[in-house]
Amino acid sequence: MYRYWIAVAGVAAACVMFLLKIAVPREGPDVALQQDDILAFVMKNTESLEKSTEIQLVLSDEKTIDIKEDHPAISYGAEGIATISEKTVVETNTSSYNQLIVPHGKRSVLTLSDSSKIWLNAGTRIVYPVVFQNDRREIYVEGEVFLQVAADARRAFFVKTHQADVQALGTQFNVRAYRDENGLTVVLVSGIVHILSQKKEFRLKPNDIYKNNDGKESVENGNIYNYISWKDGLYIYESERLDVIATHLSRYYGVEIKCNEAAASMNCSGKLDLTEKLETVLEGISYAVPIVWSYRDGCVNISPN
Repeated sequence: MYRYWIAVAGVAAACVMFLLKIAVPREGPDVALQQDDILAFVMKNTESLEKSTEIQLVLSDEKTIDIKEDHPAISYGAEGIATISEKTVVETNTSSYNQLIVPHGKRSVLTLSDSSKIWLNAGTRIVYPVVFQNDRREIYVEGEVFLQVAADARRAFFVKTHQADVQALGTQFNVRAYRDENGLTVVLVSGIVHILSQKKEFRLKPNDIYKNNDGKESVENGNIYNYISWKDGLYIYESERLDVIATHLSRYYGVEIKCNEAAASMNCSGKLDLTEKLETVLEGISYAVPIVWSYRDGCVNISPN
């Protein structure tokens, strides 16, 4: 029998955002990038997730908006005009591709110009066209996203990562592609997706879980909610190592968490309510496994009790 620790949901404090409006001529050299492969753009624009503690919407080399909210909603209309929390951003001369950078401790929801909706977890960078071209829809993801892809029989939707491409039409699925984890996990909720890796192609059906760990690929059918529950403000684990849980919480809350060797190898099962403060979550874990935790030099240290 699994032991569960469940925190009571709290009320998050509202944050105030300061938004800059940008108005510059639409025509410019960046328009030529429309014809470039998105990976070429990614290589030329290597933004660091550690660059800012705020969510950043990068419009071009010269125009970046810092968003002072913890969980903003950003959306694009058919003409490529963006709104942030229902406030219009006049950005008539952007690069062909925009970037949304979500640092540790933040989340966001992005609606693309084709009405596809994307939930971004903490520590995620996404590169996408302001307006999709007539023959293709492509984005680049580094981090974790849940996608609800708008159906378009004429244009497949491609999610490019550092390890493989994911192809879909009208589909809901989760992509986890953090570089520091050196792996890729794709979980399919509905529809069909194709995984195009360097070795071979995989076709997923609902409830399939694709994993690529250091080049070792596998597909299994299982309980997918544990992989997508973060979108609903939950982390759910079954016999997971404590150091893995600590890494996830560190990224989600934006606080460094370290486990000593003895605590790191403990296996835990349970449900974490991410709407609660980190202290409450850690206290809940301490009831499920024999650990103690403390703050030291701005870092949480976990050791056996």
